[in-house]
Amino acid sequence: MKCVCVTKCYIEGPSGRNQLFVRGDVAEFKICPDHFVSLDSEEYEFSFAKASETELLEATWSFSEAKDFVKIAYDRELKKTDKADIVKQILDARYRAVNPADVDHTRP
Repeated sequence: MKCVCVTKCYIEGPSGRNQLFVRGDVAEFKICPDHFVSLDSEEYEFSFAKASETELLEATWSFSEAKDFVKIAYDRELKKTDKADIVKQILDARYRAVNPADVDHTRP
């Protein structure tokens, strides 16, 4: 089953070697280890605002959900293409979003 990492950890990965996993990494396991939840479980909370690129690619969501979220949150329009390109558009919108509180208005 596909599992998503919820906290940074070192564990034996699917390849049999110890690997570093960080929040948002998705890997295939027979049983999800500690620090991971199944993409299909009820305790996994998917969020367009917080999901990593890997999560966005692996999770199941509709284009209309993504389009509505990006329009409301970032005031941008998504173009309907393949899933990988839509994920890039979502990430681009997130990266370009600037919190007004983070802008220094005192500089000339």
